[in-house]
Amino acid sequence: PVTSDMVSLWIPSGTGRAIDIIRGNHGQCYGTHPNVPVISPPIDQISACDATTYWQGESLSIDEADKKEGSGSLEDTVASPTINSLYATVYNPTGSWDWSAKKHILFWLKSDRASTAFANVWLMIYDTSGNYRYWDLTFSAGAWTAQKLLLLAGDGESGTPPDLVLTSYIAVRFKAADETPFYKKIDDVRVTGKPSLLNPSVGWSFDGTDDYIDLGTEVGDYTDNFTLGAWVKSLEVNSRIISRRTIALGQYDFHIQAPAGFLMFYCDAGERTGTTNIDDDKWHFCVASINGSNSQLYLDAVVDGAIFNPTITNRDVKFLIGAFDNGTDGLMDGNIALPFVANKAWSVAQVKNFWLATKGLFAPRG
Repeated sequence: PVTSDMVSLWIPSGTGRAIDIIRGNHGQCYGTHPNVPVISPPIDQISACDATTYWQGESLSIDEADKKEGSGSLEDTVASPTINSLYATVYNPTGSWDWSAKKHILFWLKSDRASTAFANVWLMIYDTSGNYRYWDLTFSAGAWTAQKLLLLAGDGESGTPPDLVLTSYIAVRFKAADETPFYKKIDDVRVTGKPSLLNPSVGWSFDGTDDYIDLGTEVGDYTDNFTLGAWVKSLEVNSRIISRRTIALGQYDFHIQAPAGFLMFYCDAGERTGTTNIDDDKWHFCVASINGSNSQLYLDAVVDGAIFNPTITNRDVKFLIGAFDNGTDGLMDGNIALPFVANKAWSVAQVKNFWLATKGLFAPRG
């Protein structure tokens, strides 16, 4: 059972703070009724990349060893590039899409050369009038990289911004910096809708730009014997779940580590990284139980990584959800539900009990 020392977000020494009096809420907040279902942002698949239909490029083929959905990835090979020439892989079906209510475009990208080997690498979208917006893409050589781009804010665009109501086609464009051959592979191109509801009791959607929740002034000596936890769904590494840290004063935060996507509890001394990648756009129950030399991370009610012994000095730093350093860094791009800070270190049994009591609200819906 959930113990009485945890009410809503945190409890300092027997008192509590309800969610309706949290100050400085920059995130989108939803209702608190526990019986309202979770409705995640709808995802529309644009192309499974398992056929060359509607695709254009230099030399197209299908690689059976795909990244995502199990039916192959699109490969475009450039055998003889010329310096400063553009090599675009284009998806241009008939008609157009209305992306005015969409939030992100997502896809997987892989090349045998890193993005730094090219003059630039862009994802571009065009409307039916030829207006465009582009995003700079970064990736390592030989590794699949998840790309997640905010449709309303790119790295550049034409003089007239594209009309997302009349989105016409997309292009992954490489500008060669030398004459070395290369390939690019693309898989599982999708767009996500804006979430209409996130519950239960209570949840938020964060945009990765300026959304976070400020819990107000410093509330006590949370340096040992406490627990941080939340249900989290994210595709963005380096996103903070719960923090009590600034660059100037230090302290600690609980986040998704870059670039591996592991859970991490970070502090001035004694941090610990988990061993399981949660950078997968699925719900996970994430807990850091801090209890001296027996401190432990838990992922979905299972121990994640070895025990550790953080040394934390109490400083006048407030708790944030979805960011750290007064909301200037580590901004969450994803969803957080049922966040809490408890004034005792939870045992594995308490973690499992909470997970069992709440997982039906998240896991069945992915």
